[in-house]
Amino acid sequence: QPADYLVGPVTCIIRDFKEHQGGLHEVLRKKHPADWKELTHRGVLTRRLLAQLWQGYQNHTELEHLLVKLGLLVPLLGDESDELVYLVPAILPEAKPRPAQQRKRAPTFFLLF
Repeated sequence: QPADYLVGPVTCIIRDFKEHQGGLHEVLRKKHPADWKELTHRGVLTRRLLAQLWQGYQNHTELEHLLVKLGLLVPLLGDESDELVYLVPAILPEAKPRPAQQRKRAPTFFLLF
């Protein structure tokens, strides 16, 4: 099945990390704590961590290109010396509502026709 080619690798990245713990994820959390925190708290995935998550899969380059094309991974631009990192929109944390005090100070804009 063509979908089988994607399901395993994608579900290594796009998942609820609070619900699915243990195994490889637990090993990677200890081995790459900063990268793991970036992924699980901010939705930012380093290529170093991606390679570890996909160690049981082949065709990493093709998978990366396909997931970028599908919008499941978004490359973040940086200096040429920086490691390529991806934003994973599907696991971004929900925005926290701003406190009422900050909302009161926000300017109001109306358009009248």
